[in-house]
Amino acid sequence: MLFGVIAMEKLLMGVRMLLIKILTAKVTIFVKVFIAVFLAVMQTAQAAESGIHIITKAASMTQAECNELMHDDAEEYLACVDALGQEVKGKTDAAQYQRLGIAYFGWVGAVYWGRVGLPGADAAARRYFLRFRPLQKQLKLSDEALCPAVSGDCKLRLAQLAAALGEYGEPKAEKLGKKG
Repeated sequence: MLFGVIAMEKLLMGVRMLLIKILTAKVTIFVKVFIAVFLAVMQTAQAAESGIHIITKAASMTQAECNELMHDDAEEYLACVDALGQEVKGKTDAAQYQRLGIAYFGWVGAVYWGRVGLPGADAAARRYFLRFRPLQKQLKLSDEALCPAVSGDCKLRLAQLAAALGEYGEPKAEKLGKKG
């Protein structure tokens, strides 16, 4: 997958350079406008794909470092996920994507452990739902786009998300960053 992302980035960079050369040449205004719009669309698509890549990496790291802790104690899981989230500094888009990946896996993992009846897992799921959902909205990612960032059954996860929305409602933006 990583090779595919790198190859796509190189291809997009080559196309972008070619289009920029065309823009600087003598061409009609229509062609220049078309190319400028095309470049903007490509950049937006590349930024969204890069964001999903950052989310996926952050979620994978959170899973690797924290998931096993839930076997013993929900508090250890919470402490681990919270610590990873606090390590992310800044307000850049990349930092926000990292926070989203960490909180999203926090929710996905806690939902799983709640299904198997681990005490404290439901409270952890609520906590991370209230964190990831405002970030997801801020970054303008659909549920369907975010779901594959954590491996598993997206159809089931989207149903779990619908249940969480029914239980908790849509979190308000001011809850962003609070411990929930």
